[in-house]
Amino acid sequence: MSDDRTEGWGNLSNSRDAHYFVEGRSLCRRWLAWGTPAWESNQELGEAPTRGTCKRCWKEAKKLTEGKEKP
Repeated sequence: MSDDRTEGWGNLSNSRDAHYFVEGRSLCRRWLAWGTPAWESNQELGEAPTRGTCKRCWKEAKKLTEGKEKP
């Protein structure tokens, strides 16, 4: 079973926090996924970053989703 996602929350084995990846690059620009990150299926973008979530990625993902909602 392959996962063809190119965007979403994922974990890398050497990172403590979940990061938001877009085409292999985290939004905080600190991580690059050469393979496929372990995608977080239950991770949601809430009102505030949760424990175990990269705060910089959360802020950038919030901007990204707000831009998509506006016509």
